[in-house]
Amino acid sequence: LKTLLLEPSIEMDFDFQAISYYLSFLWCPAPCTPLKKIKKLEPGHAMVVQNGVLKRKWIFYDIPYKVQSNQIDELSAIAQVELLVKQAVERQLIADVEVGAFLSGGLDSSAVVAMAKQCSSQNQLQCFTIDCEFGEEGFASDLPYARNVAAYLGVKLHEIEVGPDIINHLEKMIWHLDEPQADPAPLQAMFIAQLARSHGIKVLLSGAGGDDIFSGYRRHYALLQERWWKWLPGYCRRVLRNGTSLLSRNHPIARRIVKAFQFADLSEDDRLVSYFYWLRSADNLKLFLDEHRCNFATDIALSPLKQSLSCLPMGLSSLSKMLYLEGKHFLADHNLNYTDKTSMAHGVEVRVPLLDPDLVDFVCGLPDRLKQRGKEGKWVFKKAMEPYLPKEVIYRSKTGFGVPLRKWLYGPLYELLSDILSYQSIKNRGVFDYHSVQKMITADKCGKLDATYTVFAIMCFELWARMFIDKKGFSQG
Repeated sequence: LKTLLLEPSIEMDFDFQAISYYLSFLWCPAPCTPLKKIKKLEPGHAMVVQNGVLKRKWIFYDIPYKVQSNQIDELSAIAQVELLVKQAVERQLIADVEVGAFLSGGLDSSAVVAMAKQCSSQNQLQCFTIDCEFGEEGFASDLPYARNVAAYLGVKLHEIEVGPDIINHLEKMIWHLDEPQADPAPLQAMFIAQLARSHGIKVLLSGAGGDDIFSGYRRHYALLQERWWKWLPGYCRRVLRNGTSLLSRNHPIARRIVKAFQFADLSEDDRLVSYFYWLRSADNLKLFLDEHRCNFATDIALSPLKQSLSCLPMGLSSLSKMLYLEGKHFLADHNLNYTDKTSMAHGVEVRVPLLDPDLVDFVCGLPDRLKQRGKEGKWVFKKAMEPYLPKEVIYRSKTGFGVPLRKWLYGPLYELLSDILSYQSIKNRGVFDYHSVQKMITADKCGKLDATYTVFAIMCFELWARMFIDKKGFSQG
C-alpha cells in the first residue's frame, strides 16, 4: 500500500466500511482496505491487467470443504494425518540455505519441528522463540514448554527477551503491515524473525494453520456447545444474551461467557460470523461521527464473511463452516498477512507446512468428531503426534501469542493512549466522535464493556493515518 500511495493521482478518501471492520475484527477482510480507491486481491484469486485495464479475474483455489463422510475409521485417519504432515514438512525443507523454525512450545510448532528433525539432513535444527516478561491475560507462559520440546528433540533453541517496552515498536509494526491491524502479536513475529536473521537463518518453518484446519481455538469448542441452547425460541435466547451481558468484564472467564452469548439471538450463520467480532456492530456505529454513519452497513449479513458462507455446499456442519472462515479470512487476512510482512521486513521467508494442499484437502473431509472431541480440539492431529512428542506438550492448555493489552492500556500505555486519542487528534482526523470514544474507554476501564482491543484498534488507525495519510512516514522504516 505504501508504494501505491507514492502515486499522487490516487484519491485518499477513507473507506468507512473497512475502518469499521478493523474495529470489529481487528483486521479487514479482502477486498477492502482503509482507502476506497485501493483494493486487495482476494485469497485464491488471480487477475490479468493489460495496459491499465482489468482483462480477467478468476478463482484458482478455494479451501475444499465438502459434506463429510463418516466412512473413515479413527486409526486410518490418524495414520494418514501423520503421513501427510511428515510429507508436508519434508517438502518445505527443500532450500538452498539453512532452514530454521519457530518453536513456541505449542503443539503446532512442536509438531513441525519434530517432523523436521525426522526429515532434515542438517546437523542441528536451529529454532527460535520469544521470552516475554509478561504473559497474555488468562494464559500460561509458552517458554518452559519451548525449552522442554527443544531438549526432548535435541534442537538448538535461540531466545529473545522482550519486556513491556516492546510496544515502543508499534509504529514500526504498522509501517511494515501497511494496514492498521490491531493485534500486538505481529511484534513478536517481527522480533523472532530479527533474531533468526541475526543467526544467518533466512527461512523459517511455522506451525501456522494447525488451529485453523484441525479446530484448535476456543470459539470452536464454544460453537459446539451451542447444541445445549440454540434450539431455544428466539425470545429465550435474547434473555440469555441480556442476562450474561450484566457480568463484569474485569475477569477473563466472565469476558468469555459474555462473548459466548452476546449474539445468542442471531441466526446460525450470523452467529458464526459473530464469533470473529470484538465489538458489536451497533456499538461500532456509535463511535463514528454522524455524517459517516450512513457510509457503511451494520447488517451482519452484508459482511464479506457472511458472503463467503453463502458459497459453501448445503449440509456442511457448523464447525466446517467456521473452519472455512478461519482459513478464508482469519488466516489470509490476519495471521498469514502479518507473519509474511513482519518476517520479510528482516529478509526472512516463513513457510507453513500445515497448510500443504494435500494435508488441507484430507483434513477438510474429516468428520467433526475427529477434530473436536469434547473440550479436546485437534484430536486427530494430537493422536498422530503421540509417537513424536511428550504428552504434556501435546495435551497442554491452549496459550495465546500476544501481550496483556488490557493491563498495559491503562498502565504503561495510558499516556500514549491519551496522546494519540486526544480531543485535538480525533477532531483533526474527522472520523470518530471524541465523546463516544471516551465513553467507550471509560466503560472498558471500569469493566462495563470489553472493548480494550477496539480502543487499541482506534489507536492503530490513528497511527496508520499519520504515517500514510499525513505522509509522516516512519523514520526507521
